[in-house]
Amino acid sequence: MTPDGKSLAGQRPADFKEPGQRPAGRHDDPTRRSPVLSSLGRFLPRAAASLAEMEGLRRRAWRQDGVLSLRDGDDRLTWPERELVRQLGDRLYGARYDVAAASERD
Repeated sequence: MTPDGKSLAGQRPADFKEPGQRPAGRHDDPTRRSPVLSSLGRFLPRAAASLAEMEGLRRRAWRQDGVLSLRDGDDRLTWPERELVRQLGDRLYGARYDVAAASERD
């Protein structure tokens, strides 16, 4: 019975949208819905940084900390500059292990 004395027999609750659907409520608000579907979602790795984000990180590292990050295959460098980068890397950190060349030898 409702407070005004009407019977609720045979009536659907107002919070159901259609038969067979979940009741409407705070969990149906898309602004409150979490993208994580599991409690283990916090352990998922973050998405990889885009090329623009990586370039910004390199620029900031150089300007703020004096750390230079280069790829030996960067198309903005001339061949002598790329070769210098490769030689400096080999001298400071040792020769790179080329996976493609190693698989061809096997």
